[in-house]
Amino acid sequence: MQAAVRWSPVAAVAGIIALLWGCSALPFDFAQGRLAQDDMPPSAPSATSGDLLYVANKGASEGVSVLTFPQGTLVATIKQIGSVRGICSDTSGNVWMTTSNSGSDPFHIYKFRHGGTKPVEVLNTHRYTYGCAVDPTTGNLAVISYGGSEDGVVDIWRGAHKGKPAVYYIGIPPSACAYDFSGNLFVDGAGGAGAALTELVKGAKRFTSISLRNNAGWTVGSVQWDGTYVTLGVGTISGSSSIYRVQLSGERGKVVKPVHLQHLASWPHFVIVYGEIVATQRGSAGRRIGLYKYPGGGKTLDVFSGFDHPAGMTISVARKQPVIRYRE
Repeated sequence: MQAAVRWSPVAAVAGIIALLWGCSALPFDFAQGRLAQDDMPPSAPSATSGDLLYVANKGASEGVSVLTFPQGTLVATIKQIGSVRGICSDTSGNVWMTTSNSGSDPFHIYKFRHGGTKPVEVLNTHRYTYGCAVDPTTGNLAVISYGGSEDGVVDIWRGAHKGKPAVYYIGIPPSACAYDFSGNLFVDGAGGAGAALTELVKGAKRFTSISLRNNAGWTVGSVQWDGTYVTLGVGTISGSSSIYRVQLSGERGKVVKPVHLQHLASWPHFVIVYGEIVATQRGSAGRRIGLYKYPGGGKTLDVFSGFDHPAGMTISVARKQPVIRYRE
């Protein structure tokens, strides 16, 4: 895949970026690091010393596009692992991909080092997996899937990801998942009344449904923690889309500040950057990702192009970063 990607000077984030936890974004200080030589993509041995944007394309033949961030230069494409359904990264820059393939053992979860093109770890799962997220407080890996009914399932591998995962059931078909800074896990999806949100409080044994006020969402994409709010990418029956910012109070959530983005896709996947957001756009056969101000929203600042209906995206940092909160 030869993605034609542009990033204008406006998009050059001055000093700080955000890291996506599976489907959530945690802000980080921008820094440069260096990889071991054998982990670097052979196509661009020096380009991966900085932070990288990973975009999972829908088609297995298109693979996962790896681009420099924020420059937007394509440096590698990861293929031959099947169709990637979910993608996430941790504070050390490792990237996880949930995949499906043909054969008797079709479902796997692959771990890649920052900038690496060969997996360093493989987990087997018997479920059709989707989104994933890594707990910043423990390193636990959460992966969502369907349990053969309308209810979703979350498998969580502890610490070193050995042995069988702990299994949690949720009452909605899940779309994506995200951890906040404290290790609480959120899963979004489409419920009977539209957009739905559930939470597994750190240390709890079961998920709790969060009642959403001011909720007109119907289709649901990414979920992320932006440092203050849980954010959901939603579409409505009328066809409009926005990013919900949900303020939590116990088992209640209030949509306090929707972010409206020009040309936002009906099933929005997005990454929150310090002061900016990168999100999938509608039209052009699902090949574009737009750059916008965050949380201001509004018109597109610039566009990435050349993708195939992105199923998710994440930012991998070059080296472990201290977390900072975004500012309004």
